[in-house]
Amino acid sequence: MSLIDDIATDLTNAGLGNVGINIYKSHLPDNDTEAIAVLDTGGVEPDKYITAMDNPTFQIIVRANNYSDGKSRIDTVKSRLHGRANVTLGSTYFYFIHAQAEPGHIGRNDRGQDEFSINFIAKTR
Repeated sequence: MSLIDDIATDLTNAGLGNVGINIYKSHLPDNDTEAIAVLDTGGVEPDKYITAMDNPTFQIIVRANNYSDGKSRIDTVKSRLHGRANVTLGSTYFYFIHAQAEPGHIGRNDRGQDEFSINFIAKTR
């Protein structure tokens, strides 16, 4: 499994939805379903001295039918992931997961749904 598989499963375990129904990996379908997408965004420079660790980054996008529901959901994602340390999620061991900034409203899509985004950095093995 990959990091995004493990994060998507963790969000499912938190009661935020179900993978393949309203939690998606690597994409956000172009439909009117309220949804959460877990996107791999690469990472930061690898540590040249400790090669057994990776420094991945990932993004979570939340799409909701109204602002308050979307804001609540993205805040729950932040609370669930930010500050987690020394934990195994699925097949990935996380030394830490940190939000790179506060969640933000990125606007409304063509259907008038509100979308929110938050980016994370992690250290994994």
